Amino acid sequence: MTVFSIGLSVGVVIAVGMLFYFQVKAILKNQTNIEDWIVEKATKRKRQDKFVYPYNLGWKKNIHLVFGSSSISNGITWPVVEGCHQYSLTMEQLEQKNIKKAHSQPVLVVKNYNGRCLPLMFGLKVSWHTPCFDIARINLQVNETVLVTRFRK
Repeated sequence: MTVFSIGLSVGVVIAVGMLFYFQVKAILKNQTNIEDWIVEKATKRKRQDKFVYPYNLGWKKNIHLVFGSSSISNGITWPVVEGCHQYSLTMEQLEQKNIKKAHSQPVLVVKNYNGRCLPLMFGLKVSWHTPCFDIARINLQVNETVLVTRFRK
């Protein structure tokens, strides 16, 4: 029982330690995971000028923004890197969405789909590879056209 308890404790310490690591990393960069994903796509995208993440002010200022005085910001506007403005990241995200929309392809529906999250009627392979997206699943009927986007193609 002691060995089991120690093993369980070590597992919990490792799991919580990893969570702590990710939180400290986010604080030092002043960047959430979603923002990290946007910045990653922004740096890989072909562009004329280099993308600069507007909220990374250096690790010392970032720590002060998170744990310091509330007089730094009013909760609506935040200090940004020189040469950026409050909406630099939003404009980049909108540009990424426009590029994605421009690369979308119309696809003709060949089988009816009822919108279930786990479409077992199409087989296990399809059920295990259902896409994750932030909108409600829709019913699809044969001969309807949908726009399909792909990140890499």
